[in-house]
Amino acid sequence: PGDTVGEMSLVDSAGRSANVVTLEKSSLLWMDRTTFVECLHSMHTISINLVSILSKRLRLANEQIQSLATLDVYGRVARQLLAFAEQYGKPDVDGNVLIPIRLTQSDIGDLVGASRERINQVIVNYKRNKYISVDRRYRITVHNVSALANRCR
Repeated sequence: PGDTVGEMSLVDSAGRSANVVTLEKSSLLWMDRTTFVECLHSMHTISINLVSILSKRLRLANEQIQSLATLDVYGRVARQLLAFAEQYGKPDVDGNVLIPIRLTQSDIGDLVGASRERINQVIVNYKRNKYISVDRRYRITVHNVSALANRCR
């Protein structure tokens, strides 16, 4: 909820850089480029918020590039799970963090640049070590944040 998509193409008119698929029924708002530019000029808060959004996206892209260059698949999966836990996680009373997003092994593989089969090996290992659990709806609960963080170093 509240995420934006397509803002880069509104800013530079270079076309879209990615596709988006929703995982559940969603309500979306659309704005054409002319209206968007008018809003940027007349409502400075939008400009400030856009800079903030683009800065966060750039930082995330930098982290992704760094992890692809320096981490093995175990580390990349751990980093991605921690990022989802931080952004979307719902802590419980036991200190676990539920990621309330349906994440299949293929989804994770697409995000970290690995095959579904390789992701399966990592997930099985993390489940065996009790770092995470996965429910029937493919939602992941992180049980050991520090163990996953250690995999990212």
